[in-house]
This record gives sequence, C-alpha cells and structure tokens, in this order.
Amino acid sequence: MRLTELMEKKEPAGTYAGYHYDKDGVALLSKYAEDNKLPNPLDPKKTHTTLLYSKKPCPNYEPLGKLESPIKCKINKMEVWPTQSKKNALVVTLTAPDMCKRHKELMDEHGATYDFDEYKPHITLSYDIGDLDVDKLPEIKDTVKEIDAVEEYGEDIKDEWNK
Repeated sequence: MRLTELMEKKEPAGTYAGYHYDKDGVALLSKYAEDNKLPNPLDPKKTHTTLLYSKKPCPNYEPLGKLESPIKCKINKMEVWPTQSKKNALVVTLTAPDMCKRHKELMDEHGATYDFDEYKPHITLSYDIGDLDVDKLPEIKDTVKEIDAVEEYGEDIKDEWNK
C-alpha cells in the first residue's frame, strides 16, 4: 500500500453532531446581537447547538436530517464561558430536554466521548466578547423566548478544530 493510500484512509479525529434552527429564531438572535452591539457576533448562518463532540469516531452515527417536528428550546439566560483560546464567549443557555435525551442516546449507543461533565444545550452568540459587561445587556428572554431546532446534522471532526 502506498503512503498516499494510507493517508487517505486516516481515521477521522472524531464525530460531531449539531442542530440548526428556524430562520425566524435565528433572525431574532441576530437582531439582539446587532441592537446591543455585541463584539464579534457569530455569522447567523453558523447558528447551531452542538449535540455531540466525540473525539472517538462514531462511524455508525446517522444524523436525523430535517426533523418532522421541531425541537422546542426555551431560552434561559446568557452566560460568559471561557474558550480554549483564552477568550470569553457569550452563550445563550437553553432548556431543551429532547436535546439532552438525544445526546444521552448517542453517547450510550456509540460509546462516544464528551469533554465536559454534563451536556448543557446552548447557542453561542460570540466567541470573543472581550471585556463586555454582560450584566448591562437587556434580558435576551425579552427578545427571544423560544427557538426551534429544525435539523440534526453531523460530520467528522477536523483535526484543526482541536487546536
């Protein structure tokens, strides 16, 4: 076997799964970010929630695709979370029991790994808010009370994601 053939058969760095949201909900989140001048807002096209981030590949995982019924996610509050790159991310936490149930199903079914003690459904608004004082921002629940996840998607983790 040639070296190029071996390189082509390289096992993925893991398995990623996530949810995309309905356009109206994404538009409301984007408007909130714009109205409140959030630093480095995430491109609305990239709005998602991570369902699974397993550094162990899950070759038999099949994403559900477009959902027959959307997953209703209640907006909780915004939180600042540190990132691997030592920046402050601004996230919106969600109450989403169906997402938590699906996460557990995938973990159990595929023997997947997860880097955190618990799964916390959330949507990232910015991966770098600098020193923004989020306590001075208006409650996000006043703008968006609920958002619908409409599609489950998946892909192999790329090596560069872990850097």
